[in-house]
Amino acid sequence: MSLQAVMLIGPKSDSMDDMLAVMETEPLIASYHLPMLEEAMAQLPEVLPDLILLYADGLDMDAKEVADFCRKVQETAAELDALLSGRPVLMIQTDQAGEKERIEYLVRGADEVLSADMSAEEQKIRLLVHLRRNIEVFSSRLTRLPDLPLAARLIQRCIAKERQNPEDAWALILIDIKHIDVYQEVYGELAAIQVLRSFGAMLHSLVFSPSMVGHLSEFNTFFVLTHADKAEKIAGVLARKFEDAVPNFYAERDKKRGYLISVMAGNISRRVPFFSLSMGIFNSRDAAPSYKSAPSYKLAINIAAEMKLLARSCPGSMWVSHRPKLAGEGAGEDDHLTEIRGRVLVVESDAAMAFLLKTTLEMQHYGVETVSSPAEAQVIMAEKTFNLVLMDALLNGEESGWDLCSTLKTNYPNLPVVFLSSVHNRDKALKVGGDLFLPKPFEMVALFTWIERLMPFK
Repeated sequence: MSLQAVMLIGPKSDSMDDMLAVMETEPLIASYHLPMLEEAMAQLPEVLPDLILLYADGLDMDAKEVADFCRKVQETAAELDALLSGRPVLMIQTDQAGEKERIEYLVRGADEVLSADMSAEEQKIRLLVHLRRNIEVFSSRLTRLPDLPLAARLIQRCIAKERQNPEDAWALILIDIKHIDVYQEVYGELAAIQVLRSFGAMLHSLVFSPSMVGHLSEFNTFFVLTHADKAEKIAGVLARKFEDAVPNFYAERDKKRGYLISVMAGNISRRVPFFSLSMGIFNSRDAAPSYKSAPSYKLAINIAAEMKLLARSCPGSMWVSHRPKLAGEGAGEDDHLTEIRGRVLVVESDAAMAFLLKTTLEMQHYGVETVSSPAEAQVIMAEKTFNLVLMDALLNGEESGWDLCSTLKTNYPNLPVVFLSSVHNRDKALKVGGDLFLPKPFEMVALFTWIERLMPFK
């Protein structure tokens, strides 16, 4: 798997052989030799070269023909998808053109002209300098890793390579650091940037060539492009290594407490776990028929992003490489009429509030059960499965909700618990295991938003 591609156009010659030999010493650069101009132009959308080296003398091209070639390359690039349309660097090799012609080449679109008075070593260095600058332009300013335009081109080349040889199946891993937004809220932007840079360095040290790593900076999502057989192993190693490194990013007070506290408008306080990784894997070998019929980098990225979203709903570092069954077994009798988005247990002794929550949640297509005491809650939890619990700390005049939450978290550690509490004790609510604290009164719209964010996929 190569980070960049070079297209060499022209018949075999000593100069061509020298440059091909140079390319063989650069493992991250794929070289394509096309002796005829027409064939080269036809291959441009497939190869997506970062640099084209045209041997004008070998093709017996005059200045006008070279200028026409530069124009056609520019037009072909412009017709491609936006992320694939980066114009390749155009280098012209000629031993015959005089100064006037060389200047015309540059004026008409060439980026570099190599001439007879340059040694093979100088020509190689000039080529590599252009490629280096090309990478710098399309790399994340934050981590210096390849960004989205380079990722798109790499994936599209993998698609073309697999089309020629089905054994060249490949995989894309998209990786998010969960809760980095809250980390930035607590520790500041510079600290969050340092985390991203540290993880980028970790990726670089753990993922070896020919696999590729990068950073889609617009989304703060990292990626690994690798062979289909390696993806799950890489994801497992990243999860273990990152979990080991996580405590190093937190202050002693937070490590002792075991979580961060995010405070939002309206005194809403949320218990937020430490960092973990969400990883979604697209594997070309196991791709759905919809992808097989029309493969593209966009579809591959979208599928990996969907898998990453599923992984995000799970606690801790997790990777998902296939679409799990979203409708759980043992569904209720009426579930075939309207798909249930999730099951919510409401523990509320205020009958009016319990009715309001049940009615409004059911209107949003959640399955809802209501109980008024800790004892009832434990009985129904033993009988049925829920995706989220809404509860008050004050139940029937006693602050028994604290102990109930501790018990639930002991028995169901991955079950989100939201306090809708008239007892305004944020620290205790989070200490006993609550994932979110909304003091009464609260906005129903805010509650629905948080339920959607906290609700694990079924």
